[in-house]
Amino acid sequence: MTFTMWYSNDTFHYMFKAEFVALVKQTYRWDGCRKGWGLGEDVKFLPPSSMSAALSDPSVHASVITTPTFSHEEIVVASLEAGKHVFCEKPLAPTVEGVRNCYRMAEEADRVLFCAFNRRFDPAHQVRLLQ
Repeated sequence: MTFTMWYSNDTFHYMFKAEFVALVKQTYRWDGCRKGWGLGEDVKFLPPSSMSAALSDPSVHASVITTPTFSHEEIVVASLEAGKHVFCEKPLAPTVEGVRNCYRMAEEADRVLFCAFNRRFDPAHQVRLLQ
């Protein structure tokens, strides 16, 4: 499965390994991402202006969205309209209506829309039960 990752931080690297296309705003970071994540030359890095090219690529099956929250809804909607499955950090949208619309679109398109709690399983954020 090929993923398009909408990247603005490094929360993705430890989640899973998959073939993906990464859209990275800071082009000077591409080589660092490739090296740090152990990615081969077959991984494509594209600027955000290439979003439509990535979403129209039939080899891309899903979008992983880890951008600033103000941009989530636009990218989720574009990904669903392009027929992609979506993994997005919370919140999906800034309003309840926007979130409902995203899930309605996913259901109508028969696509998976997963909203992640990006730090939920980070050991630094887990609470130990007092015994």
